Amino acid sequence: MCTVLYLNDLNLLSKNRDKDTAEDEEVVSTDDVLAIRTRGADYYSLGINKHGCAFVSTAVNSPEWTAAIENGDFNQAKTIMEDETRGKEGPSHLLSRHLHEVRTVDDCLQILDGTNFNWRGYNIVLMDHSKAVHIEAYGQELDVVPLNSRYIVTNHFRRLSWGPRKRSDYVNSFDRFAYAEEKINSITDHEGLLETIAPSANNGRQRIWREDSFQTISSTVLDLKGACLYRCVDAGQPFEVHKITTH
Repeated sequence: MCTVLYLNDLNLLSKNRDKDTAEDEEVVSTDDVLAIRTRGADYYSLGINKHGCAFVSTAVNSPEWTAAIENGDFNQAKTIMEDETRGKEGPSHLLSRHLHEVRTVDDCLQILDGTNFNWRGYNIVLMDHSKAVHIEAYGQELDVVPLNSRYIVTNHFRRLSWGPRKRSDYVNSFDRFAYAEEKINSITDHEGLLETIAPSANNGRQRIWREDSFQTISSTVLDLKGACLYRCVDAGQPFEVHKITTH
């Protein structure tokens, strides 16, 4: 469960990554790609390549699954997740497999459009140096909207009917969205974005850095202009900087 901020004018794309269980996360750094994934996983949660093409993703699950996790009914949550994802593909898995080679958002869209997958519920934000889009994916639907201004994504859809539709369906998703709405237009540089997604002040930290049924395990910023990745694993702590390896 995650929070994404897209700042078109600053060439920045961020993600707070939330999980229902503690996970060991790693930074993947190669000649072609910078990415974040659960250690040993075969897909990325987010990534950027040497061409300046980037993506981030957030899952959109049913209110029933979220309620089971929040109520501590993990066996029921497992059953619901298995039912909801059976025979479905995550778009972030497909994008991860091709991240080393794509050059533009349009390349990514062509890859996604060229499949007949049944999609799991996901928000995807794709970004390159000249274009960005928000994708809502579920079932056979890929709803694509161009982004021309700053934008926020959490764990519900704006357009497709799957998943949480109102605040009571998933209070925290709508509350994180509201927090980001309050902050996004006042961010003037990458330092302001870092402070927004991993606040040093306790009142801000409680609104976006999760410590409840879901835990925030990292805050990451993809900087297209700087070709780098900023990441921290605890709110209010310094961000480490990673750059794509070059010879």
